[in-house]
Amino acid sequence: MKRLLLILLTTTIGFTTLAQEQKATSPKISVTYAYVTVSNKTLSKKLKVNVDLGDKPEQQEEGNRLSD
Repeated sequence: MKRLLLILLTTTIGFTTLAQEQKATSPKISVTYAYVTVSNKTLSKKLKVNVDLGDKPEQQEEGNRLSD
């Protein structure tokens, strides 16, 4: 009797976990990044900074604006 109850309980738990809705991770993940490079100018103490914010035109414009 105990064995039958144990089997019934484990199958019930197994079916309820399989019956739950599987949520997929969002397929359209928007990834943004910032790539900053710093280099020195020859014979100068000043540094040159280049900023890359992404591939979209507005991101490239913003990166160019920040690089100046």
